[in-house]
Amino acid sequence: MRRLSFDQVHTNYPTLTEDGRVIYTRWDYNDRGQIFPHGLFQMNTDGTSQTEVYGNNSYFPTSILHARGIPGTGKYIAIFSGHHTFQRGKLGIIDPSKGRQENTGAQLIAPIRETKAERIDHYGQEGEQFSHPYPINEREFLVSYRPTPEGPFGIYWFDIDGNHHRLAFDASISSSQPTPLAPRVPFPQRASTVDWSVDYGTYTMQDVHIGPGLEGIERGKAKKLRVIALDYRSVGIGANGNYGPAGGAIVSTPIAAGHGTWDVKIPIGDAEIYEDGSASFKVPARTPLYFQVLDENGHSIQTMRSWSTLQPGEHFACIGCHEDKNSTVRATRQSMAMIRGPQELVPFYGAPRGFSFPNEIQPILDKHCIECHQNDDAKPKFARLESNVAEQILGQPIFPNSSVWHYSTKDPGRNWYEPEFFETAKTFPTERGNFSNVPWSQADIWIWTTLDLPDDWQQERLLLRFFHDECFEFYVNGKQVYTATGHNFGFDVAWLREDIGLKPGRNYLAAHCRDSGGGRAINLGLYATKPGSGALFLSEKPFSLRGDIVHDPRAKRNWSRSYVNLIVVYRHPRQNDSPPESLTWLGRHNRVVNWINVQEGPPMLPPYKAGAARSELLTMLDPNLAPNGRTHNDVKLTREELDKLACWIDLLIPFCGDYFEANTWNEAELKRYEYYEKKRRDMQELDRENILRLLNTKR
Repeated sequence: MRRLSFDQVHTNYPTLTEDGRVIYTRWDYNDRGQIFPHGLFQMNTDGTSQTEVYGNNSYFPTSILHARGIPGTGKYIAIFSGHHTFQRGKLGIIDPSKGRQENTGAQLIAPIRETKAERIDHYGQEGEQFSHPYPINEREFLVSYRPTPEGPFGIYWFDIDGNHHRLAFDASISSSQPTPLAPRVPFPQRASTVDWSVDYGTYTMQDVHIGPGLEGIERGKAKKLRVIALDYRSVGIGANGNYGPAGGAIVSTPIAAGHGTWDVKIPIGDAEIYEDGSASFKVPARTPLYFQVLDENGHSIQTMRSWSTLQPGEHFACIGCHEDKNSTVRATRQSMAMIRGPQELVPFYGAPRGFSFPNEIQPILDKHCIECHQNDDAKPKFARLESNVAEQILGQPIFPNSSVWHYSTKDPGRNWYEPEFFETAKTFPTERGNFSNVPWSQADIWIWTTLDLPDDWQQERLLLRFFHDECFEFYVNGKQVYTATGHNFGFDVAWLREDIGLKPGRNYLAAHCRDSGGGRAINLGLYATKPGSGALFLSEKPFSLRGDIVHDPRAKRNWSRSYVNLIVVYRHPRQNDSPPESLTWLGRHNRVVNWINVQEGPPMLPPYKAGAARSELLTMLDPNLAPNGRTHNDVKLTREELDKLACWIDLLIPFCGDYFEANTWNEAELKRYEYYEKKRRDMQELDRENILRLLNTKR
């Protein structure tokens, strides 16, 4: 017995295909919501080539269950089901040749009918119910079925059109998992390519710019590929919560507050991305890993919000960043990575270790910040432009908040924010910039307009002045330049990067706002800044960045005052600003430390969606990014210190480097966690002994 998968939660229902692959359902959420991604995966029987078959970037189907290959077709019969449900639902066929996300290759059958790409947690639980289908051929299936939502399942023959006969039924108990007892063609035996004499595998990427992952990012911007290992909790002790576009969840044994990362993150090291966009590098085998593409500042451009695992000696190749698996690219030449061979990863300032805020970030704050930032009573807050701060910061209006936009409350389709869209789109001009006079009763609104700049326009550092309820994305000339989640109680401001792409002549501005309920508003404006206006992260007094304990009884963690003050936007001044007994409400994303919402949906995010590159903390402290090169209070951080701050944000603000750090567990809880950790170690030892037995047998 040998372990093949090293996954976060459940890996379900492995079955063999006629060409000798294993298909299975993987519950998959890393840096995204946990409800929807129960996609279909595949591997070889030795655990190599673990990769997606269908739906890993999809809301639909919510869960793909009980999948089996349909002989001679390359298709799969499966159950389309929900998340918080029993393992049953609607009967469907997956055809990856037609597409691999949402409903592009997913078809409801028995009978064949329209298949909508729906976003429903409890999908498929109404009406007749199916489970455990077994294909006889492309049109006929054995399946467990009941014609109503209640009662026992029977065994039925079905065809694709919905004709059916009952074969077996017991009124007192369900009959399930039919399997024909009949001769069949043996599955082909694949020779294993695992090399147990080494402890590493190798990834090779042809060109990071192929695929939509780095869409709009110019060549040469991507400098490195960061490799991060994931360490998963053994058992739940303590909890907090999160919420966002994909839903909400209770987070067990939390290692972060404020909508931070689900799991412990371990930076393994960086690989160089060559001038042609290629990279090849060695990684630890039998370890769940994910990747981030970094720019010249060490900030994440794009994050792989899933994970991949290699077996010892395995070589795995990809074309680019989230490329379409149904397409290929002609190789006109050998890549630089292929010529130079796999790299050894450059360690992240020391041996691989779980990223710990107390160990990695607090020493930076102690050295550079707490001389001023030690007032426990002061609260971090943003500059509110209805106050006299506006006079200190705002300069010339480039695009005032009262400007006219056009809008649509119907999804205008892919790439709607591209300049080509503006020429043909049906427009509805508004009279006011905040859309209070338009019938915006749906969850989403899409807005766009043009901005004409004089021929002598020169790029300058700009402020975005905005009011939003709730989440929005802002685009300039087809490129996303800012995003925010949640809502604010008044106008906020944020620095925009100098390369947002405004140019002399006509420019195209666009934004998408999504609201889950309650009030709805979006109001955006662009302004120049006054010389020497400084940072936007203001407080009446310097708030504390000391490492004093902030106890969170529900999470059973001791966070630090500095950690809480950096990640929290305190509530409206008319409400209680004091940290509550439980910190589960903390962490509406702010602009000083801005990270990917851990409840983002499964579809791929645009480059620079959030992270260090969108965090004013780095703009304040990095002289390469600060206005006029002048940092906050002229503080001078080393490259290592800046890289650690950026890494912390891009890892989604972890506090604990392991699950024991900063815990306040009682003796019984500690014993409980250690009990399950020992079970893990025992299974690892059994796995090791079996591998040694295998090697001795081969000798």
